Amino acid sequence: AYHTIFTARSALLTGLAITLILLAATLIFQVAARRKTVDFAALQRRLAAVLQSTTDSVCFTDAGGRPLYLNRAGEALLGRGSDSASLLLPHDHLAIAREQGAWAGETTLTTNGGSDRTLSQVILCHRGPTGAVDFYSTIARDISERKRLERRLSEEKERAEVTLGSIGDAVVRTDAEARVQYANSSAEELIGRHHGSLIGRRIGEVVNLIHEISRERLENPVDTCLREHRIVSRSNHSLLLREDGQEYAVDDTTSPVFDLEGRVVGSVLVLHDVSRARSLARQLAHQASHDFLTGLVNRQEFERRVGRLLERARNDGSTHALCFLDLDQFKVVNDTCGHIAGDELLRQLAVTLAGTIRRRDTLSRLGGDEFGILLEHCPPAEAKRLAAACLEAVQQTRFVWEGQPFVVAGSIGVVSITAESENLAVILRDADAACYAAKERGRNRVYHYAPDDAVMVIRQGEMQWVSRISSALQEDRFQLFGQAIVPLIPRKRERSRIEVLIRLVERDGTLIAPGAFIPAAERYSLMTAVDRWVVRNVIESFARGAPASDRPIFSINLSGMSLGDPTMLTFVREQLEQSGVPPETLCFEVTETAAIANLAQATHFMRELKALGCWFALDDFGSGMSSFGYLQSLPVDALKIAGAFLREIERDPVEYAMVEAINHVGHVMRLKTVAEGVESLESLETLRRLGVDYVQGFAISEPLPLAEIASINTPLPLTREAERQRLRYHPESRRSRTPIG
Repeated sequence: AYHTIFTARSALLTGLAITLILLAATLIFQVAARRKTVDFAALQRRLAAVLQSTTDSVCFTDAGGRPLYLNRAGEALLGRGSDSASLLLPHDHLAIAREQGAWAGETTLTTNGGSDRTLSQVILCHRGPTGAVDFYSTIARDISERKRLERRLSEEKERAEVTLGSIGDAVVRTDAEARVQYANSSAEELIGRHHGSLIGRRIGEVVNLIHEISRERLENPVDTCLREHRIVSRSNHSLLLREDGQEYAVDDTTSPVFDLEGRVVGSVLVLHDVSRARSLARQLAHQASHDFLTGLVNRQEFERRVGRLLERARNDGSTHALCFLDLDQFKVVNDTCGHIAGDELLRQLAVTLAGTIRRRDTLSRLGGDEFGILLEHCPPAEAKRLAAACLEAVQQTRFVWEGQPFVVAGSIGVVSITAESENLAVILRDADAACYAAKERGRNRVYHYAPDDAVMVIRQGEMQWVSRISSALQEDRFQLFGQAIVPLIPRKRERSRIEVLIRLVERDGTLIAPGAFIPAAERYSLMTAVDRWVVRNVIESFARGAPASDRPIFSINLSGMSLGDPTMLTFVREQLEQSGVPPETLCFEVTETAAIANLAQATHFMRELKALGCWFALDDFGSGMSSFGYLQSLPVDALKIAGAFLREIERDPVEYAMVEAINHVGHVMRLKTVAEGVESLESLETLRRLGVDYVQGFAISEPLPLAEIASINTPLPLTREAERQRLRYHPESRRSRTPIG
């Protein structure tokens, strides 16, 4: 643009110079021709008035270069003086004008006042009738300000080029015809073309966008932007397909460029490479709907699909079936060979069962050793056959761990899903009851639920658990245990932390792990009573225990049912007030699933107790569906990283990345992080490198009866292996703990 302006101005100056000189020559000629009839003085005054009125500098010299005339503009530019005119007509330029007839260009000179000026100038050589040089003339325009603006514009352009070249997003500028005018280095790299092959090409020829799901070609956003004169933005589903076949997930934004008159003269397209972010989002979405151990769909996704089939059955009268499969004596494998062996068995069975059911069916791990099978468009007879095939596949599984063989068996409950099915909860309850009935009838069999024996199944299943839990509550037959939560970097004067665990004590003294009765308590609305028993007894243990300054912080698990109970908040307040136990010595752990399911109640419950001084931790973080999205809504102090992420953290890069991400998010939000379920010293070392604040698990400390812990004034004892590991990294605290066997 500036080149065009300069050329136009140079032509204008040249024309003006020629006009003035012709005018002067004409006047001179007229003076010579009409000397006797025209008043020479009047013509001279007119010529001088013209030359003095122009804002450009005009100068004449004789054939030898001696100044003859300098107008007022020239004097203002150069200053008065005998050599002022010579500044406009240097000898080297006169020589060129003498040889070629004229010289035109830009020149820089220093005025008598000492300032540097840049001029756009034309010098003409005038010859007489004989061809001899008569005189020289020049007209010059001061373009110093224009040159300053050009330099400034050039500098701004250079800064813009450097900025665009250094950012990570691809930036492409087009003209009004959607032809590429500019592309930064990131655009060249992302599109897969060098700069020369982009410039001048239509944007649709070099940027090919498709829908990542349907694979259909998308309209180029530049065409939309130029046609509709608006900003066009797209995200979540755009894929950039390159000529070499590579694909990149991108978010694209296109903005129109307007001129001073409001006309669209081009556009700017910005492509942001989100391939890694979308990949991580897909992993998180998969994690939200799938079991981490087996890769099967989880309970939440399974129940969603059951609900979908129930709706379909009501709409079209189709029949489907739901199977619950519970492994028999799975605890034997866990107790004999450890959780690693149990996990491997579950993975093997997942593969076996997936190969047994039909392609359109759904296999899910519902939790623990329980599987769910959803059979689409499956009448009762076919459902029984498929359930029997699954049971046979389980029975034929040969599981050997470290040379020790195990017999694998299971019990399956089957229930039909029809238009007459009441609702999702009833279907799940009936399938659970049928599975329990199969166990009651001798295990290792299939039991098909029928409406006419519902009373018997419910009585044998639900009431047995209800009566056992209710009796334990009435007879005070629960026992509290505690497991240490240990800082990876010990701090002076820091309270020890203990998670409270519960066991049901049978009348013969047998201890029942919570995994056996907690699901039933939650299912049959007994969990709030169990939670109240725990809170009351923990606070009583505090009141009887060591001085307040020596008491640890006890972490108490609360169920989603308790979070949704409006009387639970009042109960906790009353217990604290009556006992005098400092609220800051209690921490309540809630699962993210329970918190999100009761978000409003959970937030109110937390804020009220936090105002008293209690702490809150989000348990099993990362195992739910919307961890990061809801985290800012929950006023928690700590995140407990789900133990499922720690099983292979030393060798599995996905587990490592998940724990690293959760730990980073927690620290950014100024929350403490706790890794639970730590079972190996290798995991402990990995977590220490990651910067996790606290750890908990069998590699740190085994659970102890809470009555014993409450009477200990020193920090909770560690296992010998954990103590050796702690001393390895923190020898300065050698005398602060006493190991136990």
